[in-house]
Amino acid sequence: MAKSSNLLLCLSVFIFIITESPTLAQTCFNYKFSSNRLFEFCNDLPVLDSFLHYTYDSSSDNLQIAYHHTKLTPRKWVAWTVNPTSNSMIGSQAIVAYPQ
Repeated sequence: MAKSSNLLLCLSVFIFIITESPTLAQTCFNYKFSSNRLFEFCNDLPVLDSFLHYTYDSSSDNLQIAYHHTKLTPRKWVAWTVNPTSNSMIGSQAIVAYPQ
C-alpha cells in the first residue's frame, strides 16, 4: 500500500512539473526589453507580478540583473536588499529603483 502511495505521489509531482514548467517559462520569457537585451535565466515572481532576469558569468564573477514589474507605475518604487554574509537584514546592501 505504501509503495503505491509513493508511486502515486511521484507521478503527481511529475505531471505537475510537466504541465506548469512551460506555462511559467512562457510567462517569464515573453517579455522583450526595449534594448533587445537578453538574459540567460528568468524567474517568474507571481506574488509580486514581476520577473527577475539574470545572467551570471562565472569566469569574470559578473552578474547582470534586470527586474520587470508588470504593474509598476510612475508613483511606485522597488527596493531589493542583498546580504551574502548573514540571514538577517542587518548589514544588507540595498538597491532602490524608480521610474523617471
